[in-house]
Amino acid sequence: MSIKDKYTPVLNLMSELETKEVKVREERGILIIRGMVNDENNRKLILDKADKVNVENGWDIDIKIKVNN
Repeated sequence: MSIKDKYTPVLNLMSELETKEVKVREERGILIIRGMVNDENNRKLILDKADKVNVENGWDIDIKIKVNN
């Protein structure tokens, strides 16, 4: 299973929440995810989902989600 596969739930949630400017890449065994959402609640939902996957699979993600002001 690839790192991106492990974080499919996070990427799917980002799609559902219509996250803009999404960039996903893998670098040195770390999945790097960037994006922008419309409000803080959506940002928290995405980060909570990422934390849950991290607990289950180990730390192999760098995620930064900005809120569009």
